[in-house]
Amino acid sequence: MSRSQCAVRNGNCCDYTCDDHSISCGVCPPMPPCPEPPPNCRYTQPVPDNCGCVNSCGTIDCSSSISLEGETCGGFMPEGMSNTCIHGLECVNTMGPMIADAPGTCKRPCQTSRDFYGNCIEDGCVSWNDGCNTCLIQNNIIQSCRQDNVCYSAGVAYCMDNDQTNYNQLSQIPWNCLTWYDGCNSCSVNNGQLQACTMMMCFTQGEPYCSTYSTGILRQGDICYRFCEDGSQTTISRREDCPKGTECIQESNPSLISFDTCSNNALRCVPTNGH
Repeated sequence: MSRSQCAVRNGNCCDYTCDDHSISCGVCPPMPPCPEPPPNCRYTQPVPDNCGCVNSCGTIDCSSSISLEGETCGGFMPEGMSNTCIHGLECVNTMGPMIADAPGTCKRPCQTSRDFYGNCIEDGCVSWNDGCNTCLIQNNIIQSCRQDNVCYSAGVAYCMDNDQTNYNQLSQIPWNCLTWYDGCNSCSVNNGQLQACTMMMCFTQGEPYCSTYSTGILRQGDICYRFCEDGSQTTISRREDCPKGTECIQESNPSLISFDTCSNNALRCVPTNGH
């Protein structure tokens, strides 16, 4: 190293670089445009020379940590080991609310919103089954779910009621109902709450009703007689089982006399002046 040069420490105490101070610095030469680094790739800035000029593009590393559609991403992982989704996809939790820190799956964005298992909710749906629970939807966003089943592996999600049936009607499950038909699938019921349901895919939505009742005592407002000529709903014949102070009549039209007492024409235990 000559007297015209200066040793500059580089890194640890034993490394150095030699700068030639005889070189005068002027305007940095123009650089050609560098390629735009792809999303999610690691980009390292170039090192300037002694005059502070940059003579090369930075380095781009896309060799790892990038996941495509359907591949694993995120999760509670050590730093540097968690994959991220390629540009245009998002990392979605598909394991449900019970396993929130598990790795997700790269999926395309939804036009609406997602349920707790990462499924896109159908636009305009009012009652949504996420493959585990039935939930009330308003403005394409989950408001509440009717039961808290714990599912570590959810079934196929589907819209139970796409703007055709009032969710309030769907939620009026009788307290003594054992099996509830939601217009598509049959569900077991416990204390008025849906439990396990069949997972049939239906292109038309039928009328929901209770298909099986318990044989316990009746309460005010319970169905005491029902008969459908077409056999679409199970027959109920418990006229004499209404509680004291009620009578088994058609609630909205007590004077109605009809052989077919299906659906809304079913007779209920309605309060009267006598029994």
